[in-house]
Amino acid sequence: MYGMYETAGLDSAPKVRIEMMAEALSGRVHTERITGGRLGRFVASVRWLVSCVPRRVGAVYVESPTANAMPTDLAFLALMRLLRRPVGVYFRDAYQLFRDIHPRTRRRQVLTDFLWRLTTPLLKRVASVRFVPTEGLAQALGLTNAILLPPGTDPKLPDLGIGEPDVVATIAQVAPGSGLDTLVAAIALVRERRPAARLIVAARSVDGATAAGLRDRPAATADGERILLVANIGTPDDAPRALAARAEGVGLFRTEFLFMSRQTPPTETEQVDAYRRVLEAFGPERPVVIRLADIGGDKAIPYLRLAPEQNPFLGVRAIRLAYADPDLLLTQLRAIWRA
Repeated sequence: MYGMYETAGLDSAPKVRIEMMAEALSGRVHTERITGGRLGRFVASVRWLVSCVPRRVGAVYVESPTANAMPTDLAFLALMRLLRRPVGVYFRDAYQLFRDIHPRTRRRQVLTDFLWRLTTPLLKRVASVRFVPTEGLAQALGLTNAILLPPGTDPKLPDLGIGEPDVVATIAQVAPGSGLDTLVAAIALVRERRPAARLIVAARSVDGATAAGLRDRPAATADGERILLVANIGTPDDAPRALAARAEGVGLFRTEFLFMSRQTPPTETEQVDAYRRVLEAFGPERPVVIRLADIGGDKAIPYLRLAPEQNPFLGVRAIRLAYADPDLLLTQLRAIWRA
């Protein structure tokens, strides 16, 4: 596992993704990691090459950087390809192609953008398998036969969902100096260029004073158009907190959390009780959207004994799981109907 960044203190999706992959593979294969800044990973890769036999490696997974790959990175990966080892590269983003939306903030970014344009084609060529978070990024980078590996692997991040047409989402911090004005301007730009796009803004953290000031304000645009403010919840215990925050309904009840952290599936009676608690809390005037259990992908449930898959996000999950275990779906549907 080759991470082109320094993981010390990092608490974001790339590190979490590598941690989750290492944990998932730990019981089946031995994994080793090379991570660090530009100099750090060069030193780490040299030490690794000197201290072990590269031929014992079965495959290499790479987390590409937001900035450019280094020549030493490309040389290391080229060596793995010469040894006929598969090299899978996760292309995280391509800010360099959209500087009208993501302007440079430092002078040195002029140089790093130039180096990114030089090294990215080489990184694409050295990769035998290419991963991307979205089809749009694959098209922007000119990647064919790319495998979708969704970015939402950080369990602390909200489920932003997918939909038609394009979804543009952001995780914002609503606080003084957080750049909220820039976010609002970016949303206006998206509206102008892609009028059909759905926009989702999720506040990741809000300081207490700001939250208290916003809670009782009506959800409306600057021109007075009313917006329904609904909550995402995972268990019935989330309902009182959502109501206290002035939520006007539930936009997504992620029922798969009822199936997790236990040894057997919840019974029909247990599910009826859970759904009824939420429906009664919000009452008949507020909408509650209940999603059938989205099991699979990054939400593994051991007692279902699902076979390992190369890309579980596109494999047996959610509604496709009903073909393998129809009783699971039928029980949930009956429980929702009864509730």
